[in-house]
Amino acid sequence: GAPGETEGTGKGIGQLRNESDAILPSEGAILDLWNGLIYLKEANPNIIKSVEWHNHSGGFSDISPPGSRISLPELDQNASEIEREATYSWINKNGLPNPRSVFIFRIATQNLQGYIFEVQRAKRKDDNGITKEEPFRGLVAIPATGGDLTKWLGAVIYAISAECGMMKKVIRRILPIS
Repeated sequence: GAPGETEGTGKGIGQLRNESDAILPSEGAILDLWNGLIYLKEANPNIIKSVEWHNHSGGFSDISPPGSRISLPELDQNASEIEREATYSWINKNGLPNPRSVFIFRIATQNLQGYIFEVQRAKRKDDNGITKEEPFRGLVAIPATGGDLTKWLGAVIYAISAECGMMKKVIRRILPIS
């Protein structure tokens, strides 16, 4: 079986045993991520110098909890009509109070600054009637040294829109600029 499968191989090797039914409370993926980053910073102050989120004025803030996100753009005229329509539908998905957006977190160490991009998730009910958030992956990226950060952030955000939040595809779009 694959890692994390409870069946294992039947030989007792690599088998996952669930010993606890404890459920950790979740405040949503974005706030859970923020709280985890704050915990890591506090537990590792010699490694992580700062944890911040992109605010409405275009800067970064460490005030908790994060309260600002970036609207995802629609595609420009270079994209096909099918791509533009797909992106428009994804950005304006039912179940979201406003058009979809992205949260940007910045983590600084002594030697570099990395960025985490998390797409706003719509809530939906699963087959059992339980409300859950969409299962998107986040993206962690480090811009090229000496590059234009504003231009880079814009390019990453545009790529997230163009690929409807599919981060494996976003990575291919941003590799030449990271």
